[in-house]
Amino acid sequence: MNNEIIVRSMQSTDEKHLFILRNDPVTYRWYRTPTYVTELEHSNWMKLRLSDYPFLNLFAQKEFDVIVTAYLTKKKERYDISVAINPNNQNEKVGSMLVSSLIKRSISSGILEIYAEIHKSNSKSKFFFQSLGFSLIPKTNNLSEKKFSLYRFSCIKE
Repeated sequence: MNNEIIVRSMQSTDEKHLFILRNDPVTYRWYRTPTYVTELEHSNWMKLRLSDYPFLNLFAQKEFDVIVTAYLTKKKERYDISVAINPNNQNEKVGSMLVSSLIKRSISSGILEIYAEIHKSNSKSKFFFQSLGFSLIPKTNNLSEKKFSLYRFSCIKE
């Protein structure tokens, strides 16, 4: 059995893989809107994502299974990162590898900062992003501040 991990750009043929990751109850409880989505809702979201941000959507794949996805979404003046890791593949450093690849692509695209909104009770995610160099931004004027903390990664090294 080959355990090689391949990092690649997301494609339209990956829709089903992402749908399964998105609707895993362990994963979606941390989303801003922690609800199950239908295949049609997901399909529409995926088409828009690939047309707007084709370069900033990555998958990590082991054999035929997508085990991690990471992508950036432009929100007004900032780029937010989202990461979904198959619960069976956590603690394998694959998420770190994928986010590092996404950061490199972001830098080459001229993106200066990346943000992560993390549910305040998600200690694993906080540790994950801090270990990659993201820093907590103290008190923002964010309406969701009671549930989420905002972290920032600067792509500019001083």
